[in-house]
Order: sequence, then structure tokens, then C-alpha cells
Amino acid sequence: MLLSAPPTKTQRGEVTWLIGLCAVATAIRFVGLGSQSFWLDETFTWKITGGSVSHVFSGVRELESTPPLAYLLVWLSRQALGSSEFALRFFPALAGTLTVPAVWLGGRRLFGPRAGLIAAALTAVSPFMWWYSQEARAYSLAALMCAFVLAAFAYRMTGGGVLSLVAWGAASVGALATQYSAVAVVLATLGALVVFDRDRWKQIAVAALAPLIACLALFNLATTQAGHGMTDWIAGIPFGERAAQVLSQAWAGTSIGRFGVPLYICAGIGIALVGVLVVVGRKSADQPDRNLRRVGWTLLAAFAVLTAILLLDGDRLLARYYIVIWPLAVVAAAGVTATVRPRTGLVAVAIACGVMAGLVARIEATPDLQRLDWRPVAKALGASPLHGRLVVLQKYPYWQALSPYLPGLVPFGYQSGQYPVSVEVVTIRAGESESCWWCSARGADGMAPSTKSVGFFPFASTIGAGRFLITSYRSSNPFLVERERIPITGQVVAASLTTTLGSGAVLYQPWPGDPYITALLKQGK
Repeated sequence: MLLSAPPTKTQRGEVTWLIGLCAVATAIRFVGLGSQSFWLDETFTWKITGGSVSHVFSGVRELESTPPLAYLLVWLSRQALGSSEFALRFFPALAGTLTVPAVWLGGRRLFGPRAGLIAAALTAVSPFMWWYSQEARAYSLAALMCAFVLAAFAYRMTGGGVLSLVAWGAASVGALATQYSAVAVVLATLGALVVFDRDRWKQIAVAALAPLIACLALFNLATTQAGHGMTDWIAGIPFGERAAQVLSQAWAGTSIGRFGVPLYICAGIGIALVGVLVVVGRKSADQPDRNLRRVGWTLLAAFAVLTAILLLDGDRLLARYYIVIWPLAVVAAAGVTATVRPRTGLVAVAIACGVMAGLVARIEATPDLQRLDWRPVAKALGASPLHGRLVVLQKYPYWQALSPYLPGLVPFGYQSGQYPVSVEVVTIRAGESESCWWCSARGADGMAPSTKSVGFFPFASTIGAGRFLITSYRSSNPFLVERERIPITGQVVAASLTTTLGSGAVLYQPWPGDPYITALLKQGK
């Protein structure tokens, strides 16, 4: 039994509202798109997309835990726009903007024009969707592809023909080629099609061949990536904290833990919101077509499948992986809201959109809620001195976030014979957060290093650089030692530094004009 199809004629007022919502989504995603520096995960995208197309595929295989489609699109934007933060985030921002009309299409088809606009409005100002639309990763594109899956599913369930199944198959392939977690949405919608459209099961079986072939094609890549252990760090975060983030970030965004409200209270609010929607939805699901009940079961199936996959595969449960079910969730919520009295629904949606837009505005205006900005550090350090320097990130191992801004940066000891003449110790200022969900400040203690000496280098000076302190140490007589006779190896100096400073990343940046170091680095590559 198919769902009842809503009126298909689009009114002028509805189009005007949709254009306005798309304009809002475009503005909040593209304004300030390059204002934040790359964070840890984005530096992998920066590295992967820095060569040829074949370099993209090899980089995804060796450095990533996701399929290659998003990186190919970022590679295209990098060829056209350069390697800036704006250039690498262009396609994610575009995908985030296009998700707005995509969820409108699915919501309108399933529940009517009002539900479509509600889904579009919530998506346009969602801090969760906005954050990942400004990140050079695959999450925003995955949400868009799953919104296309939902739209095609909605058309099929409301009387669509073979073309809707073709669209569903194509969108499913795109979703799987973007994010492995999208398999939950593909399986849930496929199951719903089989159950609720069983009379045309042969057509559905043929359409299901497309995502099946995609899964087989990606199997070898996924197996290779799983062997790298790139997501093993997730299990180190307390499970309760991660579960609470799933329930809170969906409505309040990724920085909710930094607003002064306890994380578990935010999660409780999320549970309460879901409970209200379920109660209202059950009352309205007594209608003959039972639209909400069927879409609700599809959403529940997607959530359950995704959670099972994340937990059974080494405990990889993390809020951002649930972005693939955002289209289903927001359309279901919009369908529930559309069943109440128009004035009540309008007030509820206005309050929700106002709260979410306010959260986005506050994050935009508050640097402490944003990604750590490494550009002031690179600017303060300047060019590397003769014979290079050490850069120590005190009690902070995620040095890759600095690599786009300091050319040639490598772990110290990677090459023998490195001969630094200075040490620059980078420390997060006291008062900064010790832990944030994206790991950009995890492990930093905000304590300044010693002002006496570090290893073989006496203290020189301390300066501020944004949210960081840079403490400089200079060799007192660096040129009396000949490199060929007494090389200062990475093992010797790194051991001395880690003894003095504690855990952290000890890095080396060569002097660009030093032919000896340049030859060593090329030989190492």
C-alpha cells in the first residue's frame, strides 16, 4: 500500500519562501567560510588533494577511513580556486546549501508544502549542518546524497514510477561513495520500499543492484582502510559522553559543550524533544494513509542499523556519523509539526529556528567556540632560520594541523643529521578548554614551559599568538659545531625535550635554502 500523494502544484508563495531559505543557508555557509584555519582532519584533505587524481585515490586509501567521492570534488575546487581554506571548503558549503531544497522536496512530497518548508527552514539554520558545511570533509556531501535518497524514496512511496527508483539507485550509489555510514539510510529505505511497495518488488530488486554493486566495488578499499586503525581513537572517549553528544549535537551543534550548559542536560533536552514529536506523531498517525508512522519506522530502522554498525565495528559511535540520517529525521519532525494547528506549528518552528540561528551567530562571534587557529602561530614564527628549527607542541600530539602553514614540517628524528639552532615551544594559553569534541585542544594543559632552558637551548623570549603562547629558545653558539662531525640526532634532542616538557609533538622545519637538509628530505620521500 503506497502513501497518499500530496498536491503537486507549487504555489508562488511557497517558491518565494524556499528561495528565501536557500538564500539564508547560502549566507551563513559562505560568509566567513575561510575565516577559520584548517583543523586536524581537514589537513588530511589538504594533503590528499595536493597532487594528481591518482594521488587522491592513493591518499584516500592510505590516510582516510571514507570513500573517495568527496575528495575528488574538493580536488576539483582546489584546481580552480587554489589551496586556501575557502577553496577546500567550497564544495562542502555548496552541498550544505543544496541540502535545503533537497529536504524540502522530500518533505513536500510526503507531507505537503508546509512540511517541506519546515524541513528546509530547520536545515538552513541548523548549527550541526552549518558546522559540517564549513568543513573540508565528506559529511556535508553525505547528508546531501542521503537527502536525494529520501526525495527519491518519497516519490516512489507516493506513486512514483520507474524513474523514481532509478533516482533512488543513483542517489544511493552517490551516498555510499561519499560515506560508509550512508549504508544505514540505503538499507532502511530499501526495506521500507520492500515492505510498503511489495506489489512492485521486482522493480525494487533491480534498483537495489546499483547500491549492491557499489558496496562490492568499495569493499576492498574499506577493508584496507580499516586495517590502518584511523578511527581507533574514538573508543578512548568515554561512551556516555559520545552518546550524549549524539542526542545534543543534532539540535544544538558541535560546540554545545562549551556554552556553559552541562552536556547531559543538553542530551536530556534532546530526548524530551524526541518524546514530544513521538507523542504528537502517534496521535496524527491514525490517519488512513499513516504517512508518519511509516516514515517514523524508516527513521528508526536507519538509526538502529547505523548504531549497530558503529558499535559492532570496534565502538566507533560518534555524533558526526549520524549526519546521514539528518534528512530523514528533519522530514519526520516537519511532518509531525505540520499536523498541529498552523499557528501553534509556526510558533514552534520560529522558536526552534531562532534558537539554532542564535547558536550559529554566537559560534561565529566567539573564537573560543571555533576551530583552533594556527595561522597566528605560523605568522609569529616566520621563516625557518639557517639550519632549521624545532617546533614543540607541548602536550599536544596533533601536529598535522600546523603543517599547511609551516612548509616542510616533519616529526623530528625522521631524518638523521638534523641540526636545529632554535626551539619554538607552542602552548595553548591558560584558560583554554582542555577538551573539545573535535580533539583540537584535547590534552593541552595551558601551562607555560620553563623560562630557564630546554634541552641544549637557553631561554630567549615568550610571545602571544592568538590562543597560543610561543616560547623561544636559542642555541648560544650554534655555528661552532660542524654538522658532519657532530650531528645532533633527533633521538638525542627529542629525548631531552620530552624529559623537560612532557608529552607532545617534537617537529622539525628545515631552512628552505639549506641544500643538505633539502637533499635529506627528498631522499626520505
